[in-house]
This record gives sequence, C-alpha cells and structure tokens, in this order.
Amino acid sequence: LALDLHDVAFKYGEGGAQSSAAPPARIDALNGRIQFQQGRWALEQLAVCAADSDFLINGSGQGSEWNATVSGQQLNVNAVTELVESFRRTNKLEGEAEEPTAPQKTYHGAMELSLARVLYRRGVLSDVSAHADIPPKTIRIENLSARPYQGAVTGLVTITRGKPDWYALDLKMDGIQSRIIDETAFLEPRDFHGILSGQIQASFPIG
Repeated sequence: LALDLHDVAFKYGEGGAQSSAAPPARIDALNGRIQFQQGRWALEQLAVCAADSDFLINGSGQGSEWNATVSGQQLNVNAVTELVESFRRTNKLEGEAEEPTAPQKTYHGAMELSLARVLYRRGVLSDVSAHADIPPKTIRIENLSARPYQGAVTGLVTITRGKPDWYALDLKMDGIQSRIIDETAFLEPRDFHGILSGQIQASFPIG
C-alpha cells in the first residue's frame, strides 16, 4: 500500500456527543508519501503543517523499532502534544478502549532533528539540532546545539520518564539567558534572570 498525499487537510473528532469533551484536532496540510509493505512502514518527504508547526519527516519502522529525521521551520511541542492527546481522547469516547489484559507494546526509536525554531512550554529555542535516542524509559538528546534567545548551548539532555519525570543536564553554556531554564523546566515561573556561561551538570524533577 502506498498513499501519495497532496494538500490533505482534515478535522478529527467533530460532531456527535464527543465534540464538547474533545475539541477537533486539525491537520492543515499533509504532503508526501506513506507506504506499508510486509509489516514495514515508511514516510517519504512527508511535509506536515499542523499544530502551529511546519516540518518535514522522513522515517521508517518495523515492529517495535523506528527511526526518523525531522527538519523544518517550526515545531511547537506543546501544540503537537495536545493534538496527539486530542486523538486519544476522541478514540476513548468512540469506544476504542484497549483490552485491559493486553500487554503494553514498547517502542524504541531514533530521531535526527534540525529545526529553525522549537517551542517547548514557555521557552523558544532557535537553530536546534540534535540526535534523540527514544527507548520506552529514558530519552537521550545527544549532540544538542541550540540558541535560547541569545548565546548558545551544546551537550546532552536525558529525560527519565516517571512520576515525576526527571531531567539530567550535561551542557556547555555560552552567554545564554537563564530565563530559558525557568521557561522549560518549570510549569510556573520561578523568576530566573541573568546570563549564564560555563558547564552545567545537574538533575531535577520536571514540574
């Protein structure tokens, strides 16, 4: 099966009883190719315009393993997360619940990132590049390079999933505004101010 997409747009979760509980998830435009063959899927030059984001995906996977490259102008992590959650909420309301006894399938992926702009929580990062290793438990964002408003940051970020999730940072900072830590690590402002340079190694819960 191969699907060629040309300016495909749709809303998901409209109408019926679910419309008030699960507002529509909107895809503004999809262009590219999706293939399924003998248990393997592939995304070829899939241009995505949705959730305040504009990026290109190339990737493939089979079974529990996948890899992808994501590049483009903007990735709004907050809006993309809400889009995914909107799909999940609508599926639950439509009665597509998972079997309670079914074992949870785990996935292991790898992703190369190259984005002009990334929005995460209240923070904005420019000129972002990184390699992400994404197993079920601990995400490693390696070879990270980004500009948080001014200056530059490079290094490694590890995110361990749990309740709460934990950040571990091993970063070199060169004249960055400390507000980026406030804006990405904490849900509520902590009033960080000032310029940071040097090496940081730290771990803390995300919240």
